[in-house]
Amino acid sequence: MVVKDRRRSDRARITLPIEISWHSLGGEYLKARVDTQVVSSHGALLRAKAGVLPQLGQIARIYAVEEEKHGIARVTRMDPSPFPGWTLVAVELKEPSETLWGNVLKCSGDFSC
Repeated sequence: MVVKDRRRSDRARITLPIEISWHSLGGEYLKARVDTQVVSSHGALLRAKAGVLPQLGQIARIYAVEEEKHGIARVTRMDPSPFPGWTLVAVELKEPSETLWGNVLKCSGDFSC
């Protein structure tokens, strides 16, 4: 379902597998598998199992597994999920992308394309 409001771009509620990778403050390369909850051409809301995750403000590489595409993003928000053991992570893409998430942003509300 594509959602329109006063945001910079349309959003779509969809679960996609994502790999997020970053360097810790100590310089260690880390990565985690997460899922999207909402995506837009400017970023996404990710759902991750609580644990080792990038910190607020950190730059991370986002890899859309199914699309085999990647983007660079900054972590803009981290909140506990309403579901125990999960964290919600909001990321803003450095360069907006209409294709990182596949065709979901170009499809109609029923995703018929």
